Amino acid sequence: MVLDLLEDIERIKNRDGKSIMIPASYENIKVIKEWISKDIKSNLWISEYEDFLKKVNGLEFNGLVIYNAQPNDDNNGFIGANEIWRDNDWDSNYLFFWRF
Repeated sequence: MVLDLLEDIERIKNRDGKSIMIPASYENIKVIKEWISKDIKSNLWISEYEDFLKKVNGLEFNGLVIYNAQPNDDNNGFIGANEIWRDNDWDSNYLFFWRF
C-alpha cells in the first residue's frame, strides 16, 4: 500500500520533472541507527522506516514531511529534527519520523 502511494506521488512529481525515488545511502541509514542506539535506546530500530529510506530518502509532499537520512540536515533530517524536538521535556520520550 505504501509503495502504491509512493508511486502515485512519483507520477505527480514527474509532471514537474522531479523524482522522489532516490534512496538513502547505507552509510546514512547506519548513522541514524547508531544515533538512536547511542542517544535514545540501545537496539531500538523501526525496520519499516529503513525499508522506506531504501526506496525514498525522505519525502515532502502536500504539507507532509517524512524525515530523511541526511545526518547534517537540521530541518528535515531525522537526527536534526529529533534533536530539536527532544529539547522539550515532554518530547524527550518520543522519536519523530514526520511532521505536517
